[in-house]
Amino acid sequence: MFTKSHLDGWRGYWDLSTSGNCCILADAGVIYTQKTEGDIRAQAEVFRETWQEREPKAVANFFTDFDKTLAYLRVDFPASLGILIRTTNRLERFHKEMRRKQRDIAHSIEFSGKPMGRRCCE
Repeated sequence: MFTKSHLDGWRGYWDLSTSGNCCILADAGVIYTQKTEGDIRAQAEVFRETWQEREPKAVANFFTDFDKTLAYLRVDFPASLGILIRTTNRLERFHKEMRRKQRDIAHSIEFSGKPMGRRCCE
């Protein structure tokens, strides 16, 4: 699936100080927010039509091996496991899991009003 790490790879290609470059990155990211392969392909064509004239090299680069980025859609798996196969980048997956755990801990502290370490002492 197309993730933030894919967009990070593009950051070296453009000078992101201009708003137009951020727009192409945002438009590329929207493609993979679709749920079905047909919708993704339709959104990709909108992306191509929008940016082909202004950024032909970037669009050509984006569509190199585009079909391979849709391979996950052809595998029948429970939706709950989708987050586990979202990326093959282990470091990115590790950071996501750490953020989730930190969020869970923060919610526990917020609801109890006490640090978690003090619960077992009371």
